[in-house]
Amino acid sequence: MNTASCENTYDKVPYPNWTHRGTHPRQLEAIATLFGMQPVAITDCRVLEIGCASGSNILPMARDLPGSTFVGLDLSAVQITDAKKLAAEAGIQNVRFEQSDILTVDDSWGRFDYIVCHGIYSWVPDNVKEKILAICKNNLAAGGVAMVSYNVYPGWHFRRMIRDMMLYHVSGREYPRDQITQSRAMLEFLRDNCAPNTAYGTVLKHEMGEIKPLQDAQLFHDYLEPVNDPVYFHEFAARSQAAGLQYLGDVDFSRMLAKFLPKKARDALTGLSMMQQEQYMDFLRNRSFRRTLLCHDDVALNRDLQADIMRKFHFRLTALMPEDQIDLASDEPVSIKSEEHKISSGEPVVKASLQQLARQWPGTLSFGDLHSASLKALPTGKLSDRSNENERGELNTENTLASSLMACLGARLVDAWVHPPKPLPPVGEKPVASSLVRAQARLGNMVSNFRHEQVLLDDAERHLIRLLDGQHDRKTLIDNLRFALASGAMVIRTKGEALKEVSGEHLTSILDEALSRLHRAALLDG
Repeated sequence: MNTASCENTYDKVPYPNWTHRGTHPRQLEAIATLFGMQPVAITDCRVLEIGCASGSNILPMARDLPGSTFVGLDLSAVQITDAKKLAAEAGIQNVRFEQSDILTVDDSWGRFDYIVCHGIYSWVPDNVKEKILAICKNNLAAGGVAMVSYNVYPGWHFRRMIRDMMLYHVSGREYPRDQITQSRAMLEFLRDNCAPNTAYGTVLKHEMGEIKPLQDAQLFHDYLEPVNDPVYFHEFAARSQAAGLQYLGDVDFSRMLAKFLPKKARDALTGLSMMQQEQYMDFLRNRSFRRTLLCHDDVALNRDLQADIMRKFHFRLTALMPEDQIDLASDEPVSIKSEEHKISSGEPVVKASLQQLARQWPGTLSFGDLHSASLKALPTGKLSDRSNENERGELNTENTLASSLMACLGARLVDAWVHPPKPLPPVGEKPVASSLVRAQARLGNMVSNFRHEQVLLDDAERHLIRLLDGQHDRKTLIDNLRFALASGAMVIRTKGEALKEVSGEHLTSILDEALSRLHRAALLDG
């Protein structure tokens, strides 16, 4: 059996046009570097995406890395045609799209420094699963990195139960639209009629809360495809090893760490191998999805991480932090937190570095620049604290900063990249959005920014961004917004009501706010 059974479903119901941040070569390069590899620089590399759909994930990569070459592979003729059209419209020439079966990939495709296979492995037959891993072995360059994502147990035990219920309910229904409609009806039936105050009812409520917001195409392909085979992590690791590959890490470094588990759990995992720890952490977290990085089994990895490795990276706070909440003259600790974790530090150089990263956000700073800027920002005398000394009695602020950044990376409080996203210039008199963003905005409200993130545009932003080709000044843009509002091509709402007329002052404010948000969202090129 080959992947041809998937062809009609993806032609009839194309997968959503999404960008997946963790699949960018920038992230693969960073994790490989963290564990002692010397991956090919992403500024001059070859990248293969297996299952590229309509190109919404690989095209932003190719735009971001014009010195590299990209190949996208997908079985769906409809989606490959759409990808080629989007690439042509956006003027992206360093990418090639191939409509082909995964099983046909051979040595003639060449070697790739980075291979991405997102959202495919769990949904194809066993022989195709084996072929995916064979490609990651045979078509991966000597120092290359591959990423394969897949559904995992134990989390998918609950979701498989709901999938089975939906499949039973839609059995015999031929058309995808009918299957989607009836699956949602089945979910509502379960929600309205299961006893709410039971363990079963609680599980159903939680899982249906995860499924209900899914787009129809995602619901159809993730839950209703004929094949959906979750595995335990240790099973995937064993299959990879048999294929001549080894586990490098997770796209999300913080997911590899046990430090945020309860103390009893940490103590219980102490002494186990890394692979065993990973599996037990999946048990504890009820993990349902993994994005695993692989490399050749003869690559020597360094698992004894030292903070000094942080000197190779550029850093960015994962979320905006008000810089004025950090008082460098005070001895009070400063806290930085995400949805899951929190770290506090009273070290002067650490406080100053957080302030500098907050000031630079959403831009990045190299380790050296961050250290220098932090020292310059500190008030005179703040480094007299002897806690910053090394064994020779010298001030050791670099080591202090490196250790803090390592902790922040593990807590998902900072991003770290060898080659960060490019710095974005200020908004010009004739603002510019990339040709790819303008083409994406023509197709819908979801576009990809220069950080390989998805950004949802409102109607005004979507209309505006399609005009940002560097040929229109602000006056022309305001005139265009006024015409679009009058003609009904754009709708502006206040308190839920659509406005028919807007003053020039209000339009100017709308333009300024929209441009500011688009710039903060890394969607403008100048």
